Amino acid sequence: MVWLMLMVALVGGWGWAQHASEQGLQSRFGMRVTIGADFVSNYVADQLARTNLQAEQFLTGDDISEQQLQKVSTPFAYTAVVVLDEQGRLIQIVPARSELIGTDLTPRYDHLRTAVREGVPVVSRVVTSAARGVPVVAFATPYDTPRGRRVFSGALQVQNSPLGTYLTHAAALPSSRAYLIDPDGKVVASDGPMPTTDHPLAEALIGATSGTYREGQRDWAYAAHPVDGTPWRLVAAVPTSVLYEPARGSSVWRAIVVAVFALTGLVTVFGVARSRRDQQLLRHSEQRFRDVFDRSLIGMAITTPSTKIVRVNPALCAMLGYSETELLAGTLNDIVHPQDPDFATDAMQAASLDAGANGFSAERRFLHADGRTVHALLTMSLQGDTAGGAPQFATQIIDVSERKAHEAAQQRINTQLRESQQRIEDLVAMLSHDVRQPLGVITGYVETIIDGWDTMTDIQRRDFLSRISAAARRMTTLVEDVLALAQLDAGTVEPRRARVDVVHALTEAMAQLPEEHSAIIDVVRPPEPANAVVDPGHLQQILLNLLGNAVKYGSEPIEVTVAVSAENVDVTVADHGEGVPEDFVPHLFERFARATTGAAIAKKGTGLGLYIVEQLAQANNGHISYRPNHPTGSRFTLRLVTAPPPAAPSRAAPGPQPSDSDVTRKRSEPGGK
Repeated sequence: MVWLMLMVALVGGWGWAQHASEQGLQSRFGMRVTIGADFVSNYVADQLARTNLQAEQFLTGDDISEQQLQKVSTPFAYTAVVVLDEQGRLIQIVPARSELIGTDLTPRYDHLRTAVREGVPVVSRVVTSAARGVPVVAFATPYDTPRGRRVFSGALQVQNSPLGTYLTHAAALPSSRAYLIDPDGKVVASDGPMPTTDHPLAEALIGATSGTYREGQRDWAYAAHPVDGTPWRLVAAVPTSVLYEPARGSSVWRAIVVAVFALTGLVTVFGVARSRRDQQLLRHSEQRFRDVFDRSLIGMAITTPSTKIVRVNPALCAMLGYSETELLAGTLNDIVHPQDPDFATDAMQAASLDAGANGFSAERRFLHADGRTVHALLTMSLQGDTAGGAPQFATQIIDVSERKAHEAAQQRINTQLRESQQRIEDLVAMLSHDVRQPLGVITGYVETIIDGWDTMTDIQRRDFLSRISAAARRMTTLVEDVLALAQLDAGTVEPRRARVDVVHALTEAMAQLPEEHSAIIDVVRPPEPANAVVDPGHLQQILLNLLGNAVKYGSEPIEVTVAVSAENVDVTVADHGEGVPEDFVPHLFERFARATTGAAIAKKGTGLGLYIVEQLAQANNGHISYRPNHPTGSRFTLRLVTAPPPAAPSRAAPGPQPSDSDVTRKRSEPGGK
């Protein structure tokens, strides 16, 4: 009866522990969903805030062009955008729908009506885009202008946005699914098959925010959490077999413990009367322990305090790629990664021996027999003295390399997201400052010419038009730099290399400069042809940036030297200005980098020119370098690959032969002639 009562208590305790483990796993799953919902909420709040900032900066004028609206919407990946006045009437729409201009859209869209009437940012349910007619969600944000309140609303297909990518990692469990669902049951985005209204998950969500449901032959656990600031819910589902797998693994050990107690109890009950059977049962019990050790799927070993390996199981041999004989001939320190702490001097192990602790857990890297690194979680439990000998450690080693790889991959994704967001913020900040200034110059001088045309002299008109032309050139340069930056960031720069006469390309580049700039540039040409393998368009952009920098930040004389060797064509642009500050040289070719001392303080610039020059040079197998000029100034050298000589024609036509001449120095005439 005592034995029976003990078994009932053990089985009951086992069942309770199993239930508690499953409840804990389900609670942690619900916590993952809550964290995911908070992430989505923060993402949406950030999207609304940045949208509002862009609208206040660029969409407050009397007239809003499609180009302005397109520029504002592009960084946010909106598929369609609208701007409404304080009455809810459409001011502008992209893609264009001229028949809708002036139409009141608030009766058709609840989120627009709320944003117009209450003046608060709103995220919509799944709606049909007014511009494209496809299902989207909208981010509507009101903003104040001198003409009254306006509402900017951008339509987004969340499935194709970074938020849709995040859903694939929201639950972080194999075979899991994640959905963003609006109150109507429509799916905003998902990482699995989208459920219909008659799906078992949809029916389960009607009754409770968490629980289980059955789909086909599998049971699924689900949890839902509202996304603050939106009408959506984040819903995640995972097969119960995956969710409860850790608890079921531990239940095996509990079952073994119960079985051991059961066998021990039976031996005790029958031992007094049946000594012989007791011995036999004891041998069976010992065999079971050996089977647990040898057949365990977890790597196990018995070691001494000096880490000498006494016994290993096949799972550990398979994990590390060594035979049992090889492992028993050495110590754990022989196979631990050299950069990880030594087991023999491990403070935790010493504490276990000195203070009588049960043991410790730690992460270590082991060296596989083939040389690769195996990340492992190990638990070393201190065992008592064995037959009067020294104490030993029972060590369990679990391979967590796959988990480490997933964590590293997740870290890389997070880093890429942060870098992408930072690049967008840097670009928006640059554009908000550098685009407004030349536009203001053009607008101001155009209005001045229009108002005073009849009273102005021809000299005044020409002067104003020259200033407008200079501002327009700055805008053109800025646009080309931004387009080049976008291509570089997207990795879509594909050079179309050809045989290019570098001297001729240099002449074309100088012809694009203002007359007063090209007039102060000296060119030193080589006597032989200077043909290089390079994309002609890229070469023009590189030369214009180098020449423009020399004119802007340097002082005359400005010298451009073209030198040719068997392998390379070098183009050196040298000026006699202040030169680059020494502390800024390491950052010279970084994006958005501008010196905080010297001539750069008083000059306008985006900090993109030399970054684009370096990237385009590398894309064409070239190189750009800098060194100080003597006695003062800067020297930038572009090195390109020399083009091989063309194949000789089958029949050479007679003609004048080029004569040898020394290197000639020529000061370019006004206009690049």
